Amino acid sequence: MVAGWIARHARPLDDLEALGRMVGKAVVIGVGRPTHGAHELSDLTHRMLRALVERHGFRALALEVERPAGGRIDDHLRTGEGDARVLLGGLPVHHRTEEMLAVVRWMRERNRAHADDPVRRHG
Repeated sequence: MVAGWIARHARPLDDLEALGRMVGKAVVIGVGRPTHGAHELSDLTHRMLRALVERHGFRALALEVERPAGGRIDDHLRTGEGDARVLLGGLPVHHRTEEMLAVVRWMRERNRAHADDPVRRHG
C-alpha cells in the first residue's frame, strides 16, 4: 500500500533546478568556489557545468591557464588528440585532479556525440 502510493506520487528531486532561474537570459556566467581541491565542490561545479551545457545552451568553459596548455586541452576536446590525464599535467596544480579529468572526459565525449555543436575551452 505505501509502496504503491510512493510509486504514484514520487517525483525526482532536481537540486540544480534553481540554476535555470538564476541563469535567466545571461550569456556569460562565472562559477567560482571558495577553495580548490575539495571533492564535493569540484563535483558540484562539474554538475553545474553539465546543466549549463545540456539545459541552457552554454558551449564554453574558461579556465585561468597558460595558452599552450589550455590550447592543447581545447584541441583534445575538439579532436580527441592526446591523453587527457597527460594534458592536465600541464595545468596549474589545482586543476590536476580526478574531478577535472572527469570534466575534460565528459566534454570530449559530449563533443564526440555533438560534433556540430561542440563545447570549447577558452581562457
